[in-house]
This record gives sequence, C-alpha cells and structure tokens, in this order.
Amino acid sequence: MTTEPNIVNTKSEGNPKLEIRNPKPAAQANCRRMFCQSTGGRASRVSDFGFRISGFLRTSAFGFRTSASLALLAPLGVLLAGCQTAPPNSLATHSSTKWEKEIAAFVASDRTNPPPQGGIVFVGSSSIRLWTNLVADFPSLPVVNRGFGGSQLADSVKFAEQIIIPYAPRQIVIYAGGNDLNAGKSPAVVYGDFVALATVIRARLPDTRIAYISSAPNPKRWEQVANVKQLNSLVEAYCHKHGLIFINVFPRMLGANGQPRPELYVADRLHMTPSGYALWKEMVGPCLK
Repeated sequence: MTTEPNIVNTKSEGNPKLEIRNPKPAAQANCRRMFCQSTGGRASRVSDFGFRISGFLRTSAFGFRTSASLALLAPLGVLLAGCQTAPPNSLATHSSTKWEKEIAAFVASDRTNPPPQGGIVFVGSSSIRLWTNLVADFPSLPVVNRGFGGSQLADSVKFAEQIIIPYAPRQIVIYAGGNDLNAGKSPAVVYGDFVALATVIRARLPDTRIAYISSAPNPKRWEQVANVKQLNSLVEAYCHKHGLIFINVFPRMLGANGQPRPELYVADRLHMTPSGYALWKEMVGPCLK
C-alpha cells in the first residue's frame, strides 16, 4: 500500500526549500468532544525521500513570487516511487483577483496593529467573516479572524502568505468549501484545493495544528447536499490520516426530520443566526488549544 508524503521545511545556503519525506503514523490525540476528531500528528521530520523544491514559497510584498510557482501544487506531483499523486485541484484556473483589495486591507491593518504571534487564526469564507463575536466567544484564547467574503479554498491558498503564514499561528481553523461547490466545482476538486492548502500550511508551519470545520447543511443550497456530504467525507478521511482535526458540525445542524434547523439560519437561508454561532462555539471550542 502506498503512502502519501509529508512536505517539510529545509534550508540550504539561506534559501527556503521543501523536502518530501515519508511520514510517520500520526499519534492519536485526546479529544474532549465526540465531534472534534483528530489524530493530532505533526509533519514528519524523519528520513529522506530526497525530492526538493528550491525557493518554493518565497514572497514579495503582495502575492506569491516563487521559482516554482504555486501552480506547481496542482500536480504536486508526479511524486516519485511509492507515493500517491496529489488529488486534482483548481489552483491553475481559479482567479482570486476580486479579493485583492480585501487582503490588502488586512495587510495594511497588520502593519499598524499586528495580530499576536502564536495565536489561533480562523480563515475561510463569509461564515468566518461574519463570526463577529469570535473574540468574545473565546476570551481566553488569542483568536484572529481572517475570513473574507464568499471566498473559496483556492483563495486561502493564494493568500496564505499574507493572512496566515506571517502570524506564525499555533493553530489554524478553516471553514470553506461550500462556495466552491456552489460555483460548480466537483467535491473531488474542492477536496484537492483543501489538500493544497493543508500542504502549504504544513510546509511553512510544520508545528501548527490545523482544524477544518465541515461544510454546513444550509437550506438555500440543500439541493447540493450530496456533494456537501461527499466533500466532508473526503476531508474527514484526510484529516484522520494526516493528523488534522475534523470538526463535524453537519449532523448537529440538522433537525429530527433530517432537514437543516431553521433557527440556525438568517432570512437568506445561507448564513447563521446567533444560535448557529452558539452551536459552533460549543463544537469548535473544545478543539482549540
């Protein structure tokens, strides 16, 4: 049975590099709630596979400037013997230009009021952006909200060097994927974008914990529920295998009739009410550290 490699930072002559190495099995982490599922592993630092990508995530003031462009993640690889090919993703074709002003505003704010290093960064789409009580909900934790608009996972990959990596967070919480499906991307491709984001984070921040909040069952897009379930299943399996945390909010957001609970959603039937965020607080909180 083949194993998927981990990617870790290495250095040579002062230049950042990535090295793909065979992983250790992730250790099972303790979890305080059934819905917070993790194998708690870190990127392996063991032994060599010897495939290096020079200068892979060097940045300029805005955007990526790499000797091997981020599009390289799309075929991450044809990896060498004994390794699986990375899943397909949309990085080569997805455009993130409409978010550049919003990201630039984050960068400008960070210059005058930088978030704490070693905090917990929440990143993703509007359900994160609209979590306006995030700091109040977790007063004892250094949480940072970097949700933006109706973004997709590929957007978080694109802007990771501006709104994730500089903060050197101890944990990253991701909620995205629903907009991707709604845009017509298949669950397999959205999953590939998630893997690309996890790969970037693990490469640049190998000791950072990663948590993913499952896609929610919102009423407005209920006809897409089969794709939502498929995406959640793919991401959950990846999280278990690679030591990430999967926070499964989907079943708790359904009523006894198997339909989305109406009290959790505002009039647009897409975004959440305070009751919805109270549920997320209950489920996400035990998974923060």
